[in-house]
Amino acid sequence: MGAVYNFTTHQNDNLDYILMCEKYKNYVVEHKANVLQSYIEFFENRDWTDKLPEEISRDSWEEALDGLKEEVEAHDNSKYSDEEFEPYRRHFDKTVQEDLYDKEHPENEEFVEQEYQKAWAHHYLINPHHPEFWNHTDIKDGALVPLEEPRKDGPRDMNLRSILHMICDWMGMSLKFRQKYSPVSWYNTQAADERKAMSEKTRHTLYLILTMMFPDEEVIE
Repeated sequence: MGAVYNFTTHQNDNLDYILMCEKYKNYVVEHKANVLQSYIEFFENRDWTDKLPEEISRDSWEEALDGLKEEVEAHDNSKYSDEEFEPYRRHFDKTVQEDLYDKEHPENEEFVEQEYQKAWAHHYLINPHHPEFWNHTDIKDGALVPLEEPRKDGPRDMNLRSILHMICDWMGMSLKFRQKYSPVSWYNTQAADERKAMSEKTRHTLYLILTMMFPDEEVIE
């Protein structure tokens, strides 16, 4: 028998499937709300211009903030797309039947993982708040070109708005799993993939901003 992704052609009649879809959908909704809450708390309700490090100009900061709220309000909307929703749901919130099948057929887990990785690639290739976007895209003749492999000459520098959006994303995750806004401890200890996908300049800019925002915590550059 070949790889199996789901088990019924009438999924809308499968209660377990419906419940798992709702569970994953609710997770996305909660995360989007936490990311927006983080933006409002740290960027809409606070003025950082007098605390900016020398390397970040007031003009570039204000330019980055212009339009950031609209980006944050649309955060992770692609997770509702056909390319992402079901592979993510299947990866994180299996039905009982799916889970049992995967345990009995380990090769199917590899198939599910491959589908999830495709969905993840689709996600970061259209969401520049992920550093992977800047390591898997190029600009040719003024057009954005997706790359299957990381850039040979290293990641492009993230723009400042994308860095701020990324921080909001991380704060949203921290609210969910650590009950605090600051993502510094996570970034210091568990962000190896994100660091690898960033240029040196991006890591330095991120270091400056996190140090400014969370002065009581030591940020590893």
